[in-house]
Amino acid sequence: VLFRSLEPEDAAFFDALQQAVRTGDRMKLAGWIRYPMIVRTGVGQPLRLRNRRDIMAAYPSLFTPRVRQTVIGSRHERLQVRNHGVMVGRGELWFAAQCDHRPCSLSSYRITALNPLAR
Repeated sequence: VLFRSLEPEDAAFFDALQQAVRTGDRMKLAGWIRYPMIVRTGVGQPLRLRNRRDIMAAYPSLFTPRVRQTVIGSRHERLQVRNHGVMVGRGELWFAAQCDHRPCSLSSYRITALNPLAR
């Protein structure tokens, strides 16, 4: 596993992410998801999220109180930064800069994984 330093852009996205979670801005959070995403919630089959509508329908199962508390309560110095992204808490949420175009001249941050079952 390769580690890297938390970049200013990582920190800025994390601050915006915390604010969106704190205020319950579901539309903003849904816009930051990298689709498609598969999430195991512990109830039934894993959820396959294809678009914002899927996120809105499953929001309480994805952004559980535990996930929200972990994101809101985390600090920059406690984030685990790896070569493939930034881990919040014990893996409840991961985010990374994703290329928007090829060649990768533009990128934007996306939530790349949600793990409501992380312990």
